[in-house]
Amino acid sequence: MKQVPIPNATNSQKGIVSNLADAVLALTALTPSPSDGTTSHSTRLSNNASQVAGYPACGESVARGAKPEFLPRFEQLINGLVFELFFPDDLHRANIRLFDACEKAGIAKLATFKGKALTDAANDLATCIFANDHPIYGMLFDLQGLDVVRIVEGRE
Repeated sequence: MKQVPIPNATNSQKGIVSNLADAVLALTALTPSPSDGTTSHSTRLSNNASQVAGYPACGESVARGAKPEFLPRFEQLINGLVFELFFPDDLHRANIRLFDACEKAGIAKLATFKGKALTDAANDLATCIFANDHPIYGMLFDLQGLDVVRIVEGRE
């Protein structure tokens, strides 16, 4: 049996996937208990958080603490990046360039945070990149319409 080819990834691509995986782990590990109140209040994005996202104009109110509702979105993004590694021609023909969009969004900056600071930065970033009008959200939406994705995911 022939081995399944694993695509080569650049250091930048590896870093993006690693940073997103760390964000998922931080969101999973630091989900606060209902009694500590960390998810009950909101605050404006700090300048630092806005810089992490790379979109200072986001300015959304963000509840502090882990926000598990972002986990499926981050996992969808990681899956999309893996699809881009395995099927770059298919995705690029559809103008889906998630790695480029992730670089532009400043995902590499997540590597500078640990613990609760990483959770907060991941939440702030997610608020921006998973908004309906953000390019990453649009690419993830378009990704679901590609034949190669539907076949691999067993929807066709």
